[in-house]
Amino acid sequence: MYLTKEDDHEYRFGDHGPKYLTKGENVDLGLVVITPGEAHPCHKHVNQEESFLALEGRCDVWVDGELVVLKKGDYLICEKVKLTFSIIQVRMILKQSL
Repeated sequence: MYLTKEDDHEYRFGDHGPKYLTKGENVDLGLVVITPGEAHPCHKHVNQEESFLALEGRCDVWVDGELVVLKKGDYLICEKVKLTFSIIQVRMILKQSL
């Protein structure tokens, strides 16, 4: 069993970036705060799916060339080996699971 509190973890870049609550063999789970205009390079995960739950803001995500616009309350699963690229339109907070 593993129990943790979000407040016990820090964002990678102080007030934004990923904040992992757990990283393990089968799943990584964290919060990601992304700043306006921030872009994440095109990438893929070979061994695991990547999923996002948008908590606030808006994010344009391309999944294998298809545009998906994430807004508050949206949940997206990207199957492994799918290419993803994202550009943030406004500040966005995501729950991310790998």
